Amino acid sequence: MKKDNLNIICCPVCKGDMKLQVIKTSKDDVIEGTMRCEQCSNRYFIWNGTAFLVPASVPLEAKYPFYIDRKPDENSECDNNNGT
Repeated sequence: MKKDNLNIICCPVCKGDMKLQVIKTSKDDVIEGTMRCEQCSNRYFIWNGTAFLVPASVPLEAKYPFYIDRKPDENSECDNNNGT
């Protein structure tokens, strides 16, 4: 996420201003960190350069279902790089 994007991002719950806490950066990009709403105190995570605008109070499985630990199907084969 570009640091300048904080100027246009507001809390999706209450539309309050966000405060950025940076954990890891690369040039002008925030790679890891959190944003906290200054009005309602909801927290939002930035991971791998992507801001996830889902409140931290929502269970992890509901926010990020694609990160649920699954074993790959041993019978499936990928014909190309996009997984098909």
